[in-house]
Amino acid sequence: NTVEPTPYELFYQFESETTATSTTSNWSPSNNWVNGSSAVNGTYWGRVSNKTVKGWNLDTGTTPSSGSGTGPNDGVDVSDGSHASNTKYMYTEVSSSRHTRCFVARMPLFNSSNMLDSGNDLDLKFWVHAFGTAGTLPDLFVYIDTNTSSNHGTATLLQTFLGNDLDNDYTGNSSVWKLKTVSLNSYRTVDA
Repeated sequence: NTVEPTPYELFYQFESETTATSTTSNWSPSNNWVNGSSAVNGTYWGRVSNKTVKGWNLDTGTTPSSGSGTGPNDGVDVSDGSHASNTKYMYTEVSSSRHTRCFVARMPLFNSSNMLDSGNDLDLKFWVHAFGTAGTLPDLFVYIDTNTSSNHGTATLLQTFLGNDLDNDYTGNSSVWKLKTVSLNSYRTVDA
């Protein structure tokens, strides 16, 4: 007899986290995430140029952006991507010259060696809302690294979501959130 393995899912929600919406502060996660300069080896992230690292913010409702009508109306309903009131989400505030910074957050390490079936996909999935002034949305880079802190030179780039491409997916701050998937299959460690 064989037993079909149960799919393993790790789902992060931030509902118990304290919001941080000030442009001078970073969200301080308490769920084993690391945010801002604590996630970086050094002061800068040098993908294109040495940009000063800043942490992500956490909010509900609309963002406090100085640009009228930018940002989402609210957090995401993960069943269909629609907006869900009083649902917290991570965001970056890029108005007022904050677009010159690099926003870094690090999720906890996941040990995939406990997965028995290497035939199943191992994916990172997350929801994105990227409405803003046309042509000004920043790029989103997804990296993988097992070090406790890293930088562009030590982490491995998995996927890039270009701001101009993201911009085409949204027509307003009420546009639905989009689910993005990044394959982690190449980084799985499976014991024989």
